[in-house]
Amino acid sequence: MDNFTQNQEQTNNQLIIDDVSKNFLFVTAKWSKLIAILGFIGIGLIMLAGIFSSLFLSALSGPASNYEFISGGVVGFIYLLTGAIYIVPVLYLYRFAEKLRLALNTQRQETLNLSFEYLKKHYKFIGILAIAVLALYALIFVFVLLFGASASLF
Repeated sequence: MDNFTQNQEQTNNQLIIDDVSKNFLFVTAKWSKLIAILGFIGIGLIMLAGIFSSLFLSALSGPASNYEFISGGVVGFIYLLTGAIYIVPVLYLYRFAEKLRLALNTQRQETLNLSFEYLKKHYKFIGILAIAVLALYALIFVFVLLFGASASLF
C-alpha cells in the first residue's frame, strides 16, 4: 500500500497533457509562429522605413529648408532602435512556437519546459517594455506641461 500511495502522490503532482490540450497547443504553436513571422516582416519594414526616412529627411533639411527642426539622422535612429528592440520579443515568440511544436511531436518534457521558458521571456520582455514606454510617456507629458507653463510666462 505504501508504494501505491507514493505513486498516487506523484501522479497528483504532475500535469498531464491530454489530446484536447495537445491539439490546443498545436494550434497555439502554429499561430505563434505566424505572428512571429509577421513580426519579423514588420521589423524589416520598420528598418527600411528608418533608412529611407533618414535619407529623405536629410535631403529635405538643406540650407534653404523649412524642415530644420527635423533631423533625418534622429528620425532614422529612432526607427532603427525601435526595430532592434522588437527583435527580442519576436525571436522569443518564434522560439516558443518551434520548441512547442517539437515537444509535442517528440513527447519530450525538457523541450516543452524550454518552450514555456521562451514564452515567459517573451511576456516578461513585453511587460518591461510596456512599463518603460508608459514611463517615457509620463516624462514627455510632464516636460510638455512644464514647457507650456514656462512658455505662457513670456
